[in-house]
Parts: sequence; structure tokens; C-alpha cells
Amino acid sequence: MKEQLQKILSIMVMLLIVMPTFVLADDLNEAMVNIYFENEDGNMVYSNYENAVKSSMESVHILYDAIRYYIGIAAKMGKDVYIETNRGEILDYKLAISDNLFKLRDILGKEKYKVNRKVKYTHELKVVNGVAVIVPIPVSDLISQNYSNEDSWKDYRSGIKRSKEPEIKESVDIVKIAEVGSIIVEIGTSLEEVINLLPKATTILDSKGNIHQVNLKWNVINYNEFKLGDYKAIGTFILPDGIENNRKLELKVETMIRVIEQLVINWPEEVENVYMIKSEVTQNCYINIKIKDEYVKDVVGVYLNGILTNQIEGELSLWRIRVEEGTEVENLKGRIYVVLRNL
Repeated sequence: MKEQLQKILSIMVMLLIVMPTFVLADDLNEAMVNIYFENEDGNMVYSNYENAVKSSMESVHILYDAIRYYIGIAAKMGKDVYIETNRGEILDYKLAISDNLFKLRDILGKEKYKVNRKVKYTHELKVVNGVAVIVPIPVSDLISQNYSNEDSWKDYRSGIKRSKEPEIKESVDIVKIAEVGSIIVEIGTSLEEVINLLPKATTILDSKGNIHQVNLKWNVINYNEFKLGDYKAIGTFILPDGIENNRKLELKVETMIRVIEQLVINWPEEVENVYMIKSEVTQNCYINIKIKDEYVKDVVGVYLNGILTNQIEGELSLWRIRVEEGTEVENLKGRIYVVLRNL
């Protein structure tokens, strides 16, 4: 979608992506118009999905791609996602995904997923100077849109999670580096194979709220493929053009590689169920790994193919990771590893 195609081909491709968001309900077309999601800083963000689709029809995919990107992160981490339809109905998409329902038509009209309140948001995902950014909503607009009076706004605002980053007025500076997950490999895995398993890139946040992807170059400290244990890996990167490092951050990420004996050929004892879901909003596929109740409090990590999965907020028995479409659940046997805390 990022390539410059001819306009008519671009419209056809976008229609193929957008069409699943429209469903037939009571002889009327019902569609997503707004999507609200919780970002990694814990703020609720509003996005105008209807406008994003309209822009995409004109071969401008910036907002549409950004919505898919951020909803993908929210879904992977189990954060709140709400869908608003053209009838004004608000649906809890996070809850639907947890129930393995990922298509709009599967949750429309079901009381369980209806949200009988307005979604209170403090930020908006929008395009500014050709870049999709998340920006705070002006206080005056927030009071009129989300709150009955200024006091109720202040009460809510006091609970918003926000980073304590000093402002830089002139330069565009790196302010945050996204962490990467650890990996687990079987004994005998070569250093080359290990490096191929490590993330190829991470993201950084600049002082204007923009996110950039940076490629990682890995160095694994004192790795011995024939010795069990933990090994530190350091990934370094170069800043994109125009981004400065006035805060003197170390331009690196660190993670851990654990070398273990051969994985079990079936599901681990701690695993109750493994199943796949697909998000209609992002078209991404995910594997859900559900841990048995008696093990939940002792599990500190769940790995698939050596990659750490994400524990879902509010549902500690569930771990999730994105996979390629067409992945067969049965073929994942012997590729899941559960780490328990030292008792």
C-alpha cells in the first residue's frame, strides 16, 4: 500500500481492505466511523476512521496506516479499543477479541459488547504536516466534548499517565527508546541463528511526538551455544536524519537470550489452550496462549519460537503474539515455552 500505484488500482486495493468494515444489519449498512484506543502511555486516543478511509480512496493512506499500526499495538498488548458505528453505537473491541470475535458483524447488536457511555479521550491521532501524530486535545474542547464541567475534567485529567520529559523548543530530539523482548533458544543454536531471531528494529519517540523505526545491529556477549544459561544481547542503532540526542541517551537496547534444553514436543504442562484470532480492524493475526489457572501467578514469561509474547492487561492468564496469516495452531506444538518464577 505504500508504493505509488495508479489511482484506480489504489482505490481497488483499498476497497478490498475497507469492505470488511461494512456489514448488512437490518437492511442498513453499518460501518465504523470512529475508533478509540489506549496508547502505550495509557492515554485514550480518538481517531476518525471514516475520514481515514475517505483519504485512502484518494491514495492518501497516512492516517489509515497509522490507525492500523496503533490498533495493532493495542490489540497485541490487550489495551482498550472501542469502535463507534455510524448509528452511534459504541462497542468494546478488546472484549470481543478476548472472546475470539474479531469481525464487526459478529458483535453488532450484542448487549455484552455495547458500551453505554461516551468514550472519554484526551488525545487525537491526526495528520500534521504530512505525518500521523498523537496530539493532546485542547482543554476547552475536552471540557465541551467529554465532560460536564471543568471540575470533572480536572478530576479525570489528574489520573492520566504522562511522561515527564523536558520540552525542547527548537531541536527535534530523541526522548524514548522502545524496549525489545527477550528470546529463548535450544542448546546448540548457533550465534547466526540467534541474531536472526532477535528483533531487526525498534522504534523511538521524538520530542514532537513522532515515532520512527530504527534498525538494530546486535552484539551477543560471550555466547556459547553449547552451554545452558542467560546471555546479554545489545542492539545499537543510528538516529534518523534530523533527530538529535541532546539528552545524551545511549542509542541501544538490551535484552536477554536464554539457552535451554530441547523444548517439549507437545503443549507445555502449564498451557490450557492455544488458538488464533484475526483483527478485522488491522487484518493482523494473533496467537493466544491461555495458561491454566493454577499456574497463572507463577508464570513470568511465555515464548513462541523463542520470542516473548505479551501478557494481556486485565486477563493475566492470556498471552498474545502476532503471527503470519496461515499459521497452523497444531504446528506450534513443541515451539511454546513457559518460564515460571523461582519458587
